Amino acid sequence: MSALKKANLNVKILLVDYPYSELEDFKVDREIVSYENYLRLMSESRAVIDLWRLAPGEGYSFRISEALTLNSKIITNRTCILNEPFYDASRMFVFSEGNEINPDAIKHFLISPMKPVDKSIFSLGTN
Repeated sequence: MSALKKANLNVKILLVDYPYSELEDFKVDREIVSYENYLRLMSESRAVIDLWRLAPGEGYSFRISEALTLNSKIITNRTCILNEPFYDASRMFVFSEGNEINPDAIKHFLISPMKPVDKSIFSLGTN
């Protein structure tokens, strides 16, 4: 998270019932927002940050599918996403826990164009 600060990015963090002592340098909003407002915030953002909470292999949160649907970029430490058919480096910045993130790499990712989502990913697993 310090790389986001070093990149001088405006980061808004929504946390409910979660300790955030390591996030003191960021604006943390603990207010519960409606799902409609949450999706609006996501659609207005340049990227969505999605981090695993308990263990790297815990699976995906809804933020991944929501970000894909809303055509938002994703910054995540869920390295398992690299093996997914919907992974695209123009849409997803993946970092591993414990490795230093270059702030310039994040800036470059955010300003770079992204490929449109292949609509076929929304039907994966429906056969």
